[in-house]
Amino acid sequence: MNTPAPDPVPTEKRPVGERAGEMAKKGVRQAAIWAGIAVLAVIVYFIAAAFIPRWWANTVGRWVGKSIATGTGLGLAFGIICTTVPLLLLYFAVRRIRSSPRLAAGAGVLAVLVSVPNLLTASVAMGISGAARAGRDVMNVDAPMFRGATMWGAIIGLALALAIPVALKIYGKRRAERKLQKAADKAAVKQAKAEAKEAAKAEKAAAKGERRTSDGPDGTAE
Repeated sequence: MNTPAPDPVPTEKRPVGERAGEMAKKGVRQAAIWAGIAVLAVIVYFIAAAFIPRWWANTVGRWVGKSIATGTGLGLAFGIICTTVPLLLLYFAVRRIRSSPRLAAGAGVLAVLVSVPNLLTASVAMGISGAARAGRDVMNVDAPMFRGATMWGAIIGLALALAIPVALKIYGKRRAERKLQKAADKAAVKQAKAEAKEAAKAEKAAAKGERRTSDGPDGTAE
């Protein structure tokens, strides 16, 4: 016995004005959230601009200890490492953003963290706030050559970050070509051995046939 199919439950259609009102409220909430984030970012920026440059300059000054050699070496190290590594991480993140978004996001966050020392030095070198000017004065005395060495290290790091992927790509291409050539040589050697073996078999069969012919049909030599 077939049971009748239940009647579809009628869906209540809300008026267009009600849906538009909800969308407007949602838009207002989102705008308020973004406005709050923007205000918070501005507050954080001004607090950081008033504190971080001077703090970073004093920290670097304690590390360098008024030594030109130390300032040069430390600046080059920060400039190279904190430029090369973040750019390579960003390159990796861009290549993995579709296949592995979480891994790409992690690489992006790590790139920002590694670049922080260079960003702090840039805030001292190019900042216009009073804290930045005070930080430059501190670095001029306590960390000589650090800012200039960091700039040159960043240039070297940029060149390395551009050269390393190209070099790896060329190396990978040549390695693949060597593998293909090695496989082709191996196949050629195998083919040559097979041909030599077949030729030896054919020569052996021909020699055996000649002996039979020379012996005659009754097995006696002619």
